Amino acid sequence: FRVAGVDTVYPSHVWGETAARRSVESVRAGLTVLPYIGDLRTPGNANPPPNQREPAVTDPVYQAQLVGQIRTTVQGFLPLHPTGYSLGDENYFGGSAGNEFCTAPASVAYFRNWLEKRYGTIAALNAVWHTEFADFAAVEPVLLAAARQQGNPAPWLDFRLAMEQSWTDIFALLAREIRSLDPGGVIGHEGSGSLSSFGGFDWWSMLRELDLFVPYPERHSGGNLVRSFRNPGTMASYWYGAYTFSCGGRRETTMRYFPWYSLFQGFNSAWYFNTVGHANMAHEVGFAADLRPLPHFAATAAACAEIKTGFDRLLLGSARAHDGIAIFYSPLAIHANTFYNRPFTVEQEFHGMAELLNDLGFQYDFVSSAQLTDGTFAKGGYRLLILAMAEAMTADEVAAVRAFHAAGGALLADLPPAIEDEHGRPWSPQPLADLFGIQPAGSELV
Repeated sequence: FRVAGVDTVYPSHVWGETAARRSVESVRAGLTVLPYIGDLRTPGNANPPPNQREPAVTDPVYQAQLVGQIRTTVQGFLPLHPTGYSLGDENYFGGSAGNEFCTAPASVAYFRNWLEKRYGTIAALNAVWHTEFADFAAVEPVLLAAARQQGNPAPWLDFRLAMEQSWTDIFALLAREIRSLDPGGVIGHEGSGSLSSFGGFDWWSMLRELDLFVPYPERHSGGNLVRSFRNPGTMASYWYGAYTFSCGGRRETTMRYFPWYSLFQGFNSAWYFNTVGHANMAHEVGFAADLRPLPHFAATAAACAEIKTGFDRLLLGSARAHDGIAIFYSPLAIHANTFYNRPFTVEQEFHGMAELLNDLGFQYDFVSSAQLTDGTFAKGGYRLLILAMAEAMTADEVAAVRAFHAAGGALLADLPPAIEDEHGRPWSPQPLADLFGIQPAGSELV
């Protein structure tokens, strides 16, 4: 591997006291390792009660088991000085419109605590939800079908936002444990991410806690959300390699292209799958049985060597232009769009918008609600804000949009923006009507 141009080996599914033994020979050969030391997938053969994730990431027992496994494994790898640690691939919170995670007892308790932090008093929650709970202990999650039937989006939107925070929190917990043992390594996970109301994934909050994330390249939005929201020093790229169905397909021209594509995205690494494989994966490899690099791997290794050793290395430290364009990202808007069952998803719209801007040759960033409202966006040199599927907006977001427009910024919306408030209910009057004209009611967007 070292002779062929590999820097770092990603040994997968290694945990426990003896896990590091699998990586010793890599280190002896002059390579570094970035071990995959755990995952948070749902077991494929589990049969939990409806709407309950198994295991629930809020369960203290499950959390303690994960922490113990992670700490034991990290301590074993410390003598090998890993580049970092992966908390797994294709970690999906899971669930769907017919099986909404998570109503397990621990998750309900988490939800109640989240509500108390958000609203402060049960009277404040009742005023927003139009309910009459005696205390937070009486609150139960409301699922989508029931919320729609009641015509009350607020309880369901809060439930989805809380579950997204619980998914971020479990990774944040494990990252803190790892950093307490090895402060220098990057920590994250890869091959995951979602723009669905049921995926539990808030890109902004997740990327505040991690400094390693590698999505798949099929959707432009995932990689550009990582590029836009990552912390400084984050290890990021796209997966590609010897896949037979996607991500390059073992074509030499594509294998040479991917490292450059990642570089021009502002990423700092190339993640290739797979070097050698077992019998079920023998066709998806970069090396032959006699350990010679296959032509498609040799092509990608040559491209990486050119980037690392030539003038092009200077691009790794350069600043990427954004042409003054930002796309607004909002989990609240995603959930309101789901609640009202509108004909297009935010994922479809983000992907289409990203492809359009790419085809036009424009560079852009995604901007989060926090960036929009805390002044970061106003200082970013942006000239155009795209409100993609932003039908639901908070009062603070609306104020920031108006200030941007008053300062000379241009606004572009696909569907009417800010026709619903932070609880998913119709704004009256519509706060951006003077900029976009009187918009149809949300119930008319079908």
